[in-house]
Amino acid sequence: MRHLALALAGLALGFGLACGGLPVYETPDERGPGSPVLRANQPHTGELTWRPATLRQTPDGVFFEFTLVNGSRRTYYSVMLRIVLRGPDHALATVRYPAGGLAAGTSRRVRAQLAPPGFAVEGADLELIYAQE
Repeated sequence: MRHLALALAGLALGFGLACGGLPVYETPDERGPGSPVLRANQPHTGELTWRPATLRQTPDGVFFEFTLVNGSRRTYYSVMLRIVLRGPDHALATVRYPAGGLAAGTSRRVRAQLAPPGFAVEGADLELIYAQE
């Protein structure tokens, strides 16, 4: 009975941590394929691009704000990105981030609050995991 209670407590704690609100960083084994999203100040016809706005690190984590631009004629109802944080000495942390939907020819501001990655963040990039029409 005691083992069952401990197992249930551990499961509840793990579920609570996983659902704590901040996305969980991927391990190298979890990181699947993705294609780089072009960083551009002007929209590019036919593709998703992004413009950076704010990248700020505090003791509580990383705040990353950017504009995602859909230069295509397709409406994407679900866009999943990978945020790639880069640090000194090739430090790297990645997190899957749901960006929501994006209508054809529009842009939207995305605000991501992330947990501390364990290193000083020097830059960020985006990868597209999928965009569902």
